[in-house]
Amino acid sequence: MKKKQLNNPAIATMYQRASRLGLTLICLFLLINLGFNSSFDSHEIIAKQTHHTARSLALQMSYTASDAFNNNKPKQLKSIVNNMVKDPYVVSASIFDKHGTLISQSDDSFLYQEYLKQPNAMPGISKLSTPVVQPMFDGKIRTGFVRITYLSHAAMNEGHNYFHQLGRQVGLMLILSCILTWLTARTIKRWQVNRYTKKILKQVK
Repeated sequence: MKKKQLNNPAIATMYQRASRLGLTLICLFLLINLGFNSSFDSHEIIAKQTHHTARSLALQMSYTASDAFNNNKPKQLKSIVNNMVKDPYVVSASIFDKHGTLISQSDDSFLYQEYLKQPNAMPGISKLSTPVVQPMFDGKIRTGFVRITYLSHAAMNEGHNYFHQLGRQVGLMLILSCILTWLTARTIKRWQVNRYTKKILKQVK
């Protein structure tokens, strides 16, 4: 009876090496593609969320200020704009009538046209902001509008930092997974070599 020839597991064939290399390259490509797509998608999501937040604040302010504006309550309007700038990303808040005349604005704020004239190097001043305008209505009649200056880039940076921190954690988990997979593969390989050695010794005897 012919003895079956055992393949040495310690010696990889060209096909096995090519298969391993191809699988490694595919996994690397998928990982890089996933990283880039996740980064672009997260930036787009943060930008949309920031714009939605700024628009929601302006809409809330217009609803709150409509009654006070229609009933001619300047003190209440002043309280509304000052409460609005308590948000860390709202630089200023203003209320105008339908002709564009300023009715009330938050303390320590200035018109957006004056804001654009400020020098870039002035401490505490950032032009990376977005003016958001929302009309006010009395029924279906437009009575005026509100405007807030929102630091959209600052709000987006906070979200970016969160996503970057999350990405670093995911990357660390992937690295640990690769190390664990490599150790598992080496353990299996060592077991195969030991098994092969024992069978060879039995055949020799």
